[in-house]
Amino acid sequence: MKLTKSEIVKMAEISVLDADMRLEEFKRYGNVEPNKRNYDINKMKALWYNANYFDIKNMEGLYGELDGSLFITLRGTDSILDWIRNFIFFKKVIPYEGTNPEIRIHAGFLKNYKIIRKFIHGVVDQYPDIDKIVVYGHSMGAATGALMALDIQYNFPNKEIGCFCIGMPRLGNSAFKKSFERRLPDFIRCDYGEDLIPQVPPKCFGFSDLERFIHLGPARKRWMGKKSHHDWHLYLNAIKDELKD
Repeated sequence: MKLTKSEIVKMAEISVLDADMRLEEFKRYGNVEPNKRNYDINKMKALWYNANYFDIKNMEGLYGELDGSLFITLRGTDSILDWIRNFIFFKKVIPYEGTNPEIRIHAGFLKNYKIIRKFIHGVVDQYPDIDKIVVYGHSMGAATGALMALDIQYNFPNKEIGCFCIGMPRLGNSAFKKSFERRLPDFIRCDYGEDLIPQVPPKCFGFSDLERFIHLGPARKRWMGKKSHHDWHLYLNAIKDELKD
């Protein structure tokens, strides 16, 4: 399968709306933990009628049928605290028993995905007649979403998988990169300007960049970059500009 321009733009719009809704939750309820009753699913359904929200141990996302595909998107990082809790730079682990022992991936992101893994498999089983699955994620949601797409590909080989990630941190070592790119040929990641998140964890810690990469916006001038360039709206506007006819 190939991701279409309309699919990429639609998922970017959904991600931005979801992020704005999260900010509204913070303003209305204070710095609360994710809570389904605080999520205005009707506002999301105005953009994505078949959307379903999930929150499992603070791992949040949306899924549902859209234009004949099963779309799954994971919410990105809400705060610096999330990065402190999940960015275990130095720890890389073998993902699953029986995996090539040379493959190492980020322990924090693997832990995040394992929280929702059983649920995600159940979601795929809910749509037996849909052969195409599109995964989208921003920031921490991009890293976890990429692992999710890889896991779906391995466990549901008859499904076509597309994965589009923005502002994505590095996931694993060179052996992981080689395996990932072989299994998920329809993967695209992009960063904007001098976004600092795609530059971590540092390559000196044994992490590698995934290919099929698009740089959006102004050129990168510094290694670490700017936190402000991680903003969802900058990405959405740049994606629309990049894909316009």
